[in-house]
Amino acid sequence: ALLHAGVQYTFFMRAVFYEEVRERVVVGFLIRNLKGVDMYGTSTSVQNVPMPPQSQGSVLEVKLYATMWLTNGTYFLTVAIADPAAETDVQYDLNYDALQFEVGIKKGIFTG
Repeated sequence: ALLHAGVQYTFFMRAVFYEEVRERVVVGFLIRNLKGVDMYGTSTSVQNVPMPPQSQGSVLEVKLYATMWLTNGTYFLTVAIADPAAETDVQYDLNYDALQFEVGIKKGIFTG
């Protein structure tokens, strides 16, 4: 996939819950560069999108929006569903580097 700086994109995820989750959940998206450095992240919590508890067999679909201001290069998208109230890092599902994508060159945006 080739993305362009300055354009708004939609992050979309669909998940099926095989077990009941009585707590509310949070869905997050994270973009990392080739060196594994976190470049951008957002979540339903950050964007004030409430996610209710999920029953067994329920299907959750989430869309979050972000304007891409990354410089040209290769990036990886990680998606996760987690317990926002957990004292430790509790993730119900994590797809690390689920998608590799490129950002094309845009005049005025560069690394130096």
